[in-house]
Amino acid sequence: MAKKETSTDWKHQVARAERKSRLARMKGSDGHKKKIELRSVWKKVVLSILAVLIAFGLLVWLVSSTGLLTRSVTALTIGDRRLKASDLNIVIGNMTASEQYGLAFSEEFQKILD
Repeated sequence: MAKKETSTDWKHQVARAERKSRLARMKGSDGHKKKIELRSVWKKVVLSILAVLIAFGLLVWLVSSTGLLTRSVTALTIGDRRLKASDLNIVIGNMTASEQYGLAFSEEFQKILD
């Protein structure tokens, strides 16, 4: 704010004049206030691409963390029976556990325990 230059100019009058000139500079040719925009088109493009990539990454993370693909994709077909990936995990897990239980009765495993 400018100081009072003469005894007839008051602070509020000077402030009003400064504000008026500042607003006049902000007006466009049609008399309305100019719209504040990003000056660079590249910023808009980069931010748009970044937003799409973040949304895509979030979607991939959501699908993988819920196990949707594991439950819905056919992993193995035997004859007319289709096994989903989750079913196959259970079958392979049971086979592995059975083999490990079978080791409990072998001589090698008994030596390891002793």
